[in-house]
Amino acid sequence: MTHTKYFKRIATGLDVNPLLKLLDAKPELWKEIEIRQKFTNSPHKDTECIYVRGPLKMSAYYVLWDTGSYDYP
Repeated sequence: MTHTKYFKRIATGLDVNPLLKLLDAKPELWKEIEIRQKFTNSPHKDTECIYVRGPLKMSAYYVLWDTGSYDYP
């Protein structure tokens, strides 16, 4: 089975070093938004993530029902 069946490459050659530097400079962001981890019966309890885009507010309601996508600072 190949991953190309499930994923489509949309870009190549992107310089991600500036983003990596920003992530390294602010390690506290990995635990800033923990709604996935704290949601009842979440399979994500042992994960960490940084949201760069998402619902208007990080609440169960907005995560499930807000169809917009907003840039986070």
